[in-house]
Amino acid sequence: MPTILLIEDDPAVSQVIVEHLSEAGFAISSESDTSVALANTEVLERADLLLVDLVMPTGQPNGLEFATAARAKVPDLPIIFITGYYGFVARAGTLPGTVLYKPVDLEALTHEINSSLGL
Repeated sequence: MPTILLIEDDPAVSQVIVEHLSEAGFAISSESDTSVALANTEVLERADLLLVDLVMPTGQPNGLEFATAARAKVPDLPIIFITGYYGFVARAGTLPGTVLYKPVDLEALTHEINSSLGL
């Protein structure tokens, strides 16, 4: 069973994604704070894929900063970004992963995860 590390600051969005992906057969670890997630190297090392919200609250690394730091610890980790902010993606340029826009179509998300994991 592949393990996904979800980084999402909105509890309602996180709950919907966790429930859907659990039903789809994935093990899910979830964190709302990128700083806390980065400090937990064990969870990062167990993850088969990162599902990361790009825009995070002030005072913590945004999703791109988190993904860059996570990849420094665990190279080649597949990343899927989720966001409702089209402007952030335009300003960021090339991202080290796929981007899905909120509201996320859960079937499309599952398909993208399966593709990223080679399932």
